[in-house]
Amino acid sequence: MNRKYLVAIGIVAILVVALVVIVPMITSGKGSTVGTQAAGTAQQAPPLAPGATMPANHPAVTGMTVDSSQAATAAASAEQLIKTAEDAYKANPKDLTAVLALADAYFQAQRLDDSARLFNEALALDAKNSDARAGLAMIEYSKGNQQQAEAALQQVAQEDPRSQTALYDLAIIYFSSNLRDKAKATWQQAAAIDPTTSLGQMAQQFVDLMTARDAGSTSTNTSL
Repeated sequence: MNRKYLVAIGIVAILVVALVVIVPMITSGKGSTVGTQAAGTAQQAPPLAPGATMPANHPAVTGMTVDSSQAATAAASAEQLIKTAEDAYKANPKDLTAVLALADAYFQAQRLDDSARLFNEALALDAKNSDARAGLAMIEYSKGNQQQAEAALQQVAQEDPRSQTALYDLAIIYFSSNLRDKAKATWQQAAAIDPTTSLGQMAQQFVDLMTARDAGSTSTNTSL
């Protein structure tokens, strides 16, 4: 999915800070400031890469101060992204890239019904489109249907082993369920497909962070 148009500026700024500052705390299991309520739990979860699918309530960034002007800027950016995507869609409603872009824009704005409608339009154009199927799975995840979402993403990844989107999203579900080994292995798969994409790069960064955390834990245990 062409997602470079889709992530609100305010959200990106917060998640960049989260990657630099918060992720080491997440991977060490200490003082996490990132949680998820997608499945009615308070599991730890990593921030998403710019361009990655983000369920409506996952991950919820907490413990970070965002003043009203920043919130307004983020909201305005999200609205502009939606307008840009809607304009492209109206210009060519049969263009798969435009359909997927609008579906993702609605998803970022938590307009889940609109997002699902557009993802289904994408599937009407390309019945096996992996990005649309992954998007629908993450809509289910954002509604709390984790098992259904996980199974759907596993099926997409099985049928399309080179779908970075499906693998990256699946790793998020594993991580938020505290299945860190599975999350790490799945991010490794996503990164190996194409390490030059934004998803590939972010997946590799999570693998590196988790590897460093494991090495640190081993060193601490040895010293004890």
